[in-house]
Amino acid sequence: MKMTKAMRLYLAIMFLNLLAITMGNLFINLFLMKIADDFVSVLLFNAVSFLLLCIAALLLGPLAKRTSKKLGILLGDVLGIIMYAAVILLQEQANDYVFILAVLSGLSQGFYWLSMNTLLLELADYQHRERLNALNSAGNSLCQLCGPLLAVIIVDSFPAMDGYNVLFIIIILAMAVSVVLCTKLHTAVAPAPYTLRKAVRIKGFHQYVQACVLCAEIFFRDGAI
Repeated sequence: MKMTKAMRLYLAIMFLNLLAITMGNLFINLFLMKIADDFVSVLLFNAVSFLLLCIAALLLGPLAKRTSKKLGILLGDVLGIIMYAAVILLQEQANDYVFILAVLSGLSQGFYWLSMNTLLLELADYQHRERLNALNSAGNSLCQLCGPLLAVIIVDSFPAMDGYNVLFIIIILAMAVSVVLCTKLHTAVAPAPYTLRKAVRIKGFHQYVQACVLCAEIFFRDGAI
């Protein structure tokens, strides 16, 4: 399969965001646990994040159809940057704003994942989709393996809370680079208007519920546990 510029940009954007997500999802929970010494804050953060992730996927559809499928990546990265910047500025006071931070996290990841999944279908036709999906999955696995290890090394290399701040700054920079790359990614305009009612009538709502349950299991495994 010949790799187009759009596919290379897609894989680069995916790698940057997955690296940021795998590092951030683990250590934002550890950060909250460290400053609050209370597991309830971690559970609240994950529960609200998951709920907003599911809602974000429904909210983005109409906007993405009218503008571009990459809108979710842009919005997701911007919201992620705002969340991590807020954590750096708030420090110990971040525990007082867990709900707001969770809303930002959930919307950020919900917007991002919907755009990335729909773009995968657009950028490669049926014949080459398996190859692109394989590369995407390989990058995903690599980030899952390396992200937490890199985060541990970064946090452990600095005293007290400085390591968390450095890690969150690196995550912000990765998302900022992703935003720049995303502006160079050209996507097709949707040929038909978005209608949730029609989608539910054709596919039913059970598939979306199944996807939400799967996301909940991953959130609980990677976050709370």
